[in-house]
This record gives sequence, structure tokens and C-alpha cells, in this order.
Amino acid sequence: MQSEIREEEPKLLVVFRVALVLACFMSGLLYSLVVEKNISKWNAESLIKKGIEYYIDTDFDKANKQFDKAINALNKVISLDPNDAFAYAWRGEAYYNKGQYIDAMEDFNAAVRLDPNNAFAYARRGNNCRMMGENREAIAYLSEAIRLDPNDAYAYARRGDVYRVMGYYGDVMGCYDAAISDLNEAIRLDPKNTFALSTRGDVYRLKGHYDAALGDLNEVIRLRPKYASAYGRRGRVYKQNGQKDLAIQDFGKALSLDKSLRWVERELEEIQ
Repeated sequence: MQSEIREEEPKLLVVFRVALVLACFMSGLLYSLVVEKNISKWNAESLIKKGIEYYIDTDFDKANKQFDKAINALNKVISLDPNDAFAYAWRGEAYYNKGQYIDAMEDFNAAVRLDPNNAFAYARRGNNCRMMGENREAIAYLSEAIRLDPNDAYAYARRGDVYRVMGYYGDVMGCYDAAISDLNEAIRLDPKNTFALSTRGDVYRLKGHYDAALGDLNEVIRLRPKYASAYGRRGRVYKQNGQKDLAIQDFGKALSLDKSLRWVERELEEIQ
């Protein structure tokens, strides 16, 4: 009987050792996949931020290359973990910046479904609605983003822009004041937020506050000398203030940086 037990012991030991090796292998593999996923996420975030920098500076080819690389990296992350809300939210941001708003919305919806407290995803979903002309939905989503993260300058700036558009089309009384309030908060949180400064400058123009408008737009151009729409907006201020030569100069500069600005073309045709 004792001999049978002794014979059995080596077999059990072999099984144990094999199981231990397999466990170590699987643990190492899992760790490797987690590291790979996180590296891909960080890389994608960096690529998108760099792409936005290129886009603002009107280097659209470089911008799109960054966004495409980010989408490929995030596709890999999602294949490894289909429940990664961060990956969906950032892939949506890449699609948004490429102008693929429907694809972007699908990803933002997925991110919010997976993580209902994801302020980043709510803010980007609201901004996507802004670009699609869905102003009421944009306000709702951006407001939820602000509720989740009261220090989100991005959400305040985009909601301020929605109020600007609503005020321009006369949707609701008091929209310009609401826009200024949101944009002031965005700039308080992020004093170098050129989107917020440019948008506030345009709202000041619409309210007839030309000196304040020029102050904001001059600051945008100082911070971002290649920000094409800021030159176009400043040109509008000069045009409305009767400074024709300065307006023509700014409209020309805007179009030299970004020939796709049709509204600037129209402004230039009207003033010449």
C-alpha cells in the first residue's frame, strides 16, 4: 500500500508542476496583454492631441495621419477589451476630428453606455451634436458633462458656442449672455483656451462690443498665429466697424491659411 502511495506522489508532483507552469504562462500572457492595451491607449491619446494641434495650424494632411494611426491603435484596444469605455470615447474623438460624425456618435454612445459617469464621453457626444446642428441635444449632453465634471473647460467652451449659434438664429432669448457666461468660465479654467477666446470674441462682435471682440481675437492670434478662423472673425469685426482695409487684410490671411473657409470668401466678396 505504501509503495502505491510513493508511486502516486511523483505523478501528482508532475501534474502540479505542469499546472504551475501553465498558470505562470497564462499570468504572464495576461499581464502582457494588459500592458499592450494600455500602451496602445496612451499612444492613441497622444496621437489625437498631436493631430488636433496640426489641425488648428491648418496642416490637415498631418492631422489626418495622426487620427488614422490613433484609430488603428484603438481598434486593437477594443479587440482586446470590447468593454473599454476609454477606447470608444477616444476613437470617437478621432472620428470626430476627421469629420466622420456618425461613426463618432456611435463610439460616444458606446462609451456612455459602458461608463455612464464618463464626463469626457458626454462632452464629446455633445460637441458632436453641435457639429451636426442638433443644438438641444448638444446642450443636454454638455450640461451633463459639466454636472459630472464642473472643471471641464472643454464642455463649457462648446456649450458656449452652442448658445452663440442659438442666439444668432434667434432660437432663445438671452443666448448671447449665456454664451458669454460659459465662455468666461472656460477661460477662467483654461486661460489659453483659444477655442473659447475665439468664440467669445465672436459673441462680443454679435453684441456690438468691438473693442472686447478685438481683445479676444488678438489674443487668439498671438497664441495661435495659424488659427485661420480667428483671422476671419477679426476681419468681421473690422468690417462691421467700418475698417475695410484691415478687414480685407484679415480675410485674405484667413484664406491663405485655409482655403476651405467659404464664409470668409463670402465676406471678402461682399466688402471688395
